Amino acid sequence: MTARVLCRRSGPSGRRSAPWAALAATLLCGSVAAQTTIDLTPSSDTSLFEEGALKQDVIDILLANSRLPGSAYGDLMGQIGALELGVRRLEALLDEYGDATVAEALAQLKARAAELMRAEIAALPDGTVAVEDWLDNDGIVDQPLKVALDLTVAGDRLVMDFSRSAPACRGPVNISRSTTIAACYVALKHVFGEVP
Repeated sequence: MTARVLCRRSGPSGRRSAPWAALAATLLCGSVAAQTTIDLTPSSDTSLFEEGALKQDVIDILLANSRLPGSAYGDLMGQIGALELGVRRLEALLDEYGDATVAEALAQLKARAAELMRAEIAALPDGTVAVEDWLDNDGIVDQPLKVALDLTVAGDRLVMDFSRSAPACRGPVNISRSTTIAACYVALKHVFGEVP
């Protein structure tokens, strides 16, 4: 598994324009082809922490390859803080109730959420709804990109099919499968607010 750090530049107005991006890539990197990602394969050298201490050299590499290093640093510190708080709270639950009780509670929460989601979906009419929208461009190639969704309800099952969307592109607008799945869960959480 590799972490991918995008090194991209935007136009003076903040809006990505293909001609400006190509020129910037040529000036900064020597060619458009050189404007790529940095692969950091997880190892002892690229982990963010060593023996509980934050490794500033790894953070410096990440920030040096960000369009907004201040924002990236703030986001990273926020994520680390949230994870540390989560660890403290989970450890407190485990200390208070024990591993078996916490594991059983989490299993019941997952089962209840699945049951509630199936009930919410079953209340919808069966059928397929097809929607699409367009991105102006990918910031590199000045061509519109289609984002399409075919949402199918059948009983208590819901399928979200994005296969009619534009294929992966050169610009920094692609997202991973896991991010797509997470975005779909967030959207469903907004529609079905009672589901944990």
